[in-house]
Amino acid sequence: GFSDYYNNLLIASKDSLKIRVDLSDVKGAKEIEMSFLHDPRHKIYLPQKVLVTCARKTTEGKLTEVKDDKAVVKYTVTIPFNVPADAKDIIITVLKQEGYKNRSVATDELFFN
Repeated sequence: GFSDYYNNLLIASKDSLKIRVDLSDVKGAKEIEMSFLHDPRHKIYLPQKVLVTCARKTTEGKLTEVKDDKAVVKYTVTIPFNVPADAKDIIITVLKQEGYKNRSVATDELFFN
């Protein structure tokens, strides 16, 4: 990795971010943990929510609002999920805030616990 934090981010600048994960790669996981960057100086904002869909069942993880909109904040959201027997994959959808659809959302870590 780089010593510069900004070079290690996955930045979605156009659309909402969607990630598909094969369940065979994350056997036994019961929750997903993702971290996001809020940095208005670089036009990067926290998403409105994160959706985890597994076998047509969706669980929502919400992020709290930033109290100081000018501050640089790293925020982590944890989303529990259940894996039905017939499930093959998990789809993670990161939705941008309504007022920031033309801005970027940035994530750097995705953990399955």
